[in-house]
Amino acid sequence: MATLDASAPRLTLFASALAGRRLDVRTSEAAGLTWTDGLTIHLDPGLDASQSRQAVAVQSALVAADSLCPDVLESLRRRDDLCVRYLAIEARRALAALRPVLPAAVLALCDESGPASGSPEESLEIARAGVPVPAPLLVFG
Repeated sequence: MATLDASAPRLTLFASALAGRRLDVRTSEAAGLTWTDGLTIHLDPGLDASQSRQAVAVQSALVAADSLCPDVLESLRRRDDLCVRYLAIEARRALAALRPVLPAAVLALCDESGPASGSPEESLEIARAGVPVPAPLLVFG
């Protein structure tokens, strides 16, 4: 498990640089869950240092790609299965958009598996379509 206190300033800088705007990074109160509200990344306290960097990169990429826009979030509300499918597609798309600036440890998350998408809305439509989608990785949140 990573000690966030020591790495929080570096992770905040990393998150903000990837997102293109200020993002704070804090330890989540919910073990097993990493998420963002668009202002703060709440990091799963059970992740090791490498996983923490990857999870911060994913959440920052989602913010940078406007993956969590209100219209999409409203469509996902109370639909856990759809949320999981959307995240599996959209996180990969958002990370791929940042590929040129991602560190090597995060590039491995930019796999080409699953359906390709060009926007959050398209990712949502693919998620709804029921086509096979690889499960989201642990660090996707």
